[in-house]
This record gives sequence, C-alpha cells and structure tokens, in this order.
Amino acid sequence: RTSCLVLFSFTTRSFPDHIDSLCKKLSTALYVIRRIKSTCDTATAKTAYHALYESHLRYGIAAWGGTSANNMQRLIVHQKRAIRILSNLQQRESCRHPFKDLRILTVVNLYILETITFLHIKSPEAARTGAQYHNYNTRHATNYQLPVHRLTMTEKKPTYAGAKLWNALPEHLRKTEKQQFVRRLKNWLLEHPFYQLKEFYEWTNNNECQQ
Repeated sequence: RTSCLVLFSFTTRSFPDHIDSLCKKLSTALYVIRRIKSTCDTATAKTAYHALYESHLRYGIAAWGGTSANNMQRLIVHQKRAIRILSNLQQRESCRHPFKDLRILTVVNLYILETITFLHIKSPEAARTGAQYHNYNTRHATNYQLPVHRLTMTEKKPTYAGAKLWNALPEHLRKTEKQQFVRRLKNWLLEHPFYQLKEFYEWTNNNECQQ
C-alpha cells in the first residue's frame, strides 16, 4: 500500500534530512505563490498554495510530523511566510487570525488531522477503545487504550500518536459518526490554529477542566 511505502521511506532515512529537503521544496513553492499573488487575486494565490505548498506538507506527515518539536517549529515559521504573502502582512504581524480567515490549517493541525484520521478512519484495528474492553459505559469509553512501552520512538508512531491525539479531542468530536468525523475535525482545527502540539494539549486540558 502507498501508506506503507511512505512509512517505510521515512523510517529508513534521516528525519532532519527530510525536513531540509521539504523546506527547499516549500521555498520553491513560496517563490511561485509570491509571483502569482503579485499579479492575481488572493483566491488564485490560495489555490496555488494548496496545490504547490500544502501538498508537500501533507505528504507522509503522519510518519514524520511527530519526530521533534524543532522540526515542526521550522515548518511553522516557513508556513507563516506563505500566510503573510497571501494576507499582505508585514514580517512581525501575527498570522493567527489570518490562518482562520484564509481557512488554512497550520502544519501542526495538518499533523493532528492526518494522524488521527490514519488511526480512527484508515486503521481502526490498530488500537482498541475502552468500550471494546468493557461491556458497560465508562467515562473514557471512547478513548483509545495506549499500550505500555519503553521506547520513545513508540510514541512517534502514527498509531500511538493518533490514539493520544484522539484521546485529547473534545468529547463532542470523539462522539461524531465516522462519516462526518473528518469534516468536523477539520472545521474545528480551522477555528483553532495551533502552532505547537503543546498548545493543543493545553487547550483541551483547560477546556476539559471547565466542563
């Protein structure tokens, strides 16, 4: 399967090397987007962004997105350059609201979306929920059970990371029917442009405590 080949290709090469290569491709795409934006409207430039820029970000992100916070930080900084071009922003202006206005997912949110989708929709047999272990409803019945492990690399695997991210989602999303789940998760992420995974976990923890 294509997904298996992608995972294999990323596990047999250096992740920093992949990020270096990715940044070069993104810089080339950025140049084209800048040229298009200078002669066309924002909608046309945004179409170019999705085709030339975001397509590179998405490729295999479930495999490499959890490798290190530094890798993600490099990419979010680069992605902000694209947002500033699309929104005509100065270098020091915030991109948080423009991400929402343009309805573009941050690279962190792309990772969250793709990784959760990989587990919950494409590979549901890779993990089991609390409801599958118990014949009665528990508070965390919709949570995936995280396997006991010793290696840090285990936490970076898409199945483990997807389960952990799923468990941190707001309850109303975890209870969404599968047919509507990806669309609703994407819409929710578009309203919450996270720059770091730490922000995502802090937001969900704080809001869970308020419920």
